[in-house]
Amino acid sequence: MKKLLSHILLICTITSIWSLQPLSSDAASTDSQTLTLKFGAAANQIISDTVYLATPTTSFKVPTYAGRTVASYNLTINGTSQTVNGTDPSVKDGYIQVTDKPGKAIPLEGSGISNPAFTADRTSDGKRWRAGATNPDTKEITKIEWAPQAGTGCMAGTISSCPGLIPSSVTYLGGTSGSINHLRYSNGEAVSYSENVPTVQSLELSTGQTIPWVSIDKCSVEITGAKPTSKGLSLIKFGKGAECGTGTLVGRRSLNDNTDVAGIDYTRTSTGSGLAEQRQWKYVFDTKWKGTTYAYKGSITINYVPKTKPGFDGDFDILPDSTLTYGDTFKLGPKDIETTGSCTFQSIKFRIERNGQVYTGNAITSKTTDDTYTLAKYPYVMLAGASHDVYMQINTSCGSDWIGPKELYLMDPNLGGGGPTPTPTSTPPPGENRPPTAKIAWVKAGTTTPTGIIPVGTKVDLIITDFNDPDYPDDWVDVDYWDFASSTDWLKSVPDEFGDNLKLNSYTNITASGIGSHKVALTVKDLKGATYTAYATLNVVDSKPVAVIRGPSSVKAGRPLPSEFDGLMSYSPIGLKIVNYVWTNVQTKYMTPGTETITLKVKDEENRWSDVTSHLLNVIPDDPPIDTLTVPEQSTRLGTATIQSQAYSPDYDNLASRKIEMKYDANNDGFSNDAWQTVVNGNGDADSFTFTPSRIGKYVFQETVCEDYGLCGNTNGQPESERTLNVVNIAPIADVKTESDVSDPPESSAMLMTELYNNGRFYNINRGAIGDKSNWKIDTGGILTSKSRTPLTNNTRPYYGTYNSTILSTSFGIDGVPRMSAFTGIQSSPTLTRIYFPDNPIIVPLDDDKYTYIGAMGSISAYTKSMQLVWKRDIFNGYPFQLLSYGSTVVAVGESGIGRSMVIGFNRDTGQELFRNDTLAAYVGGYTNLLQIPNGFIYGSFKFNASGGGRRAAAISLC
Repeated sequence: MKKLLSHILLICTITSIWSLQPLSSDAASTDSQTLTLKFGAAANQIISDTVYLATPTTSFKVPTYAGRTVASYNLTINGTSQTVNGTDPSVKDGYIQVTDKPGKAIPLEGSGISNPAFTADRTSDGKRWRAGATNPDTKEITKIEWAPQAGTGCMAGTISSCPGLIPSSVTYLGGTSGSINHLRYSNGEAVSYSENVPTVQSLELSTGQTIPWVSIDKCSVEITGAKPTSKGLSLIKFGKGAECGTGTLVGRRSLNDNTDVAGIDYTRTSTGSGLAEQRQWKYVFDTKWKGTTYAYKGSITINYVPKTKPGFDGDFDILPDSTLTYGDTFKLGPKDIETTGSCTFQSIKFRIERNGQVYTGNAITSKTTDDTYTLAKYPYVMLAGASHDVYMQINTSCGSDWIGPKELYLMDPNLGGGGPTPTPTSTPPPGENRPPTAKIAWVKAGTTTPTGIIPVGTKVDLIITDFNDPDYPDDWVDVDYWDFASSTDWLKSVPDEFGDNLKLNSYTNITASGIGSHKVALTVKDLKGATYTAYATLNVVDSKPVAVIRGPSSVKAGRPLPSEFDGLMSYSPIGLKIVNYVWTNVQTKYMTPGTETITLKVKDEENRWSDVTSHLLNVIPDDPPIDTLTVPEQSTRLGTATIQSQAYSPDYDNLASRKIEMKYDANNDGFSNDAWQTVVNGNGDADSFTFTPSRIGKYVFQETVCEDYGLCGNTNGQPESERTLNVVNIAPIADVKTESDVSDPPESSAMLMTELYNNGRFYNINRGAIGDKSNWKIDTGGILTSKSRTPLTNNTRPYYGTYNSTILSTSFGIDGVPRMSAFTGIQSSPTLTRIYFPDNPIIVPLDDDKYTYIGAMGSISAYTKSMQLVWKRDIFNGYPFQLLSYGSTVVAVGESGIGRSMVIGFNRDTGQELFRNDTLAAYVGGYTNLLQIPNGFIYGSFKFNASGGGRRAAAISLC
């Protein structure tokens, strides 16, 4: 027969595991990467980039770029920075080992509901009760049995409806003995004495932010207060638990009340043969807790030895995950394979290793083809329940290299999902006790078929599917205890729903709310003490589909992607089809350098949407080509000169086109007035130009080169002198022989300039034409000079001779006659040109070294020497009288009204008015021509101080 015994037994084992994972990183082709440290934490352990862990120190590994040599790294944790050379022992092959970095201790508080409970079993005859618990002093289990005292409300005839007060004298069971103070209070009330009360699932920072259980130092946890809430319950004591992560809570209450209601005051947890049943009384307290967590915040920057060019780089993924169940199909997916310079890609291959055994796959000649492994294709090195190292080899024309390792872990399917538990293989000799056996399984609630994977939120049962002793009926087997505490936080919480009873035959209608792999153990024991432990694993997955983005991690700005983004690796954890993909920021080209975020969410056939996943794309600047020309300084006419291009792309792009142009300095006056001629217009290979100059003089060259996708560079930044070729004649060779009867040359005699002027001829040096002497004169002392131009001056009525709309004169300022042309005398006969002026009539003309000014009715205008209008100002209410130019100022005098005249000054370049005086009489006495003097000018009997630049000139009478 089988016998069921129940007692209170609380076990809590805490396991803490962490590692480092990068939050973000650049492409492996860069020479440095900066990682934000996550210390292996889950998302709910990170608050504002601060990670909260359960340990006062932490150690972790930082993965480095495959195939790259670390030059140095800078590690910053909680504000403390450390720079380490790449030769330090912490730098390993493929990772950096960081050890024993301290965190910052942070106090936590929390509150919750705790129910240590009290469990008692009624015997099958309905007359007696049993209970058991661990003695806190001896750590031995004490089991007792008693009958309710006669005359109490717990006896209805011969049937006991409740345990009643526990008598001081009890019957011990199972060979146990000793004190029962941990089961019975002095007045007979039942004591629940728990030194391992599970804590609440989270505590809080002083800011109110929640810190999950996994981030709390379990040995810092204790109960700081307790208030009874159950019927008739009294508190005895509280404090720190016997094991880390628990508290001590001791309470008492009378079980002598037959008015206790099932489901409210106690739970009927199981029934047996006859009148046997098990009850669990609620001992509920509102509890307060405290604990400690450790804060970590940091980053690491890894600097790599720059890669030499040409070269190659790449990476790969294990898909859909690096932790799978043996038999699952998986893929090894290459990614980000790039070559530089003259290197060309040839192939890849994968290698899988385990414990010295090596499998090498076949070569794959595509950068983007996955290597797929179904169960039928599993190589011989792969083993369930084992870890495997995976490598990828990149083969190029420049050589090959292995990338990796990356870990692939294959879980044993026989250790989860209700799989079979092996039975003992040895048979003890006759007369020796044979241990019991058992099998357990997770099943969907209300069913009996084992399941290994279910969506989160599903109701499940944990049941015993086989339970026997090979020596039956001479030996009994019983549940010793269930171990929920050695696995996950969610699994630890399951007993809470069943009064922390660890000796039930089954646990039903459990909501699978904890995502992850949960392994539970059942230990059974026979009457002779032999035990056996059975296991079952439940994999709880998020039923939402999982979006997976596959695509490049880097691209040059403005270039097509090396491969398209796709979501083909997206999947449903519960095996449904993916029917819809929603993308953001997917483009054929990305034009702006920086980091682009591509997102994807997917929908399965039951209309569940995944969370949005993101993929970072590093858009690398596309640098234009750099261009210079090598040009010889000098060559000879009819010789050969080679113009060599030195253009190159700093980021190793292909040069697709070149254009070389040339100018010839035809007038030997610089290149500004010469046109460019294209001499080379071809593909990127046309990198030189050879020619034979036919003319002496100077030639200048320039080049423009363009890459495949449009970025161009040129030689504009190279000095013109470096791009200029000077072509000269070859010096002549002559053999001269002279003869003469004259032994000495004749004596020289000086010629006076007056003699030269009187007797010589005058030639135009440009055309050789014979001229006359009308534009030359001999000054006193025999100095020969050219007659320079003379500014036009004013007489009393200067407009009489220039009334018509043109200026015309047969003299060019040489005879000094006023109101004539402003042009300089020339060597040969002049050419007279009639100049048309739009205003009529012209009153006052004036010419200076830069402009020609025209005063007409009501206006002043300034023209270039080619009579192009510079500016015009309408100012006078009548005729202008005179103009004067000095420095950058033009002064005009004219009528401003009846009986009044005006003096006004302008900037000669812009026509901006500088000063004005409009208070003068129409005719002023004194010297009536404008006369420039230092710091001003004189007009009539007035001196004008005009140097101040004011709007009105200051007139000072000279009378």
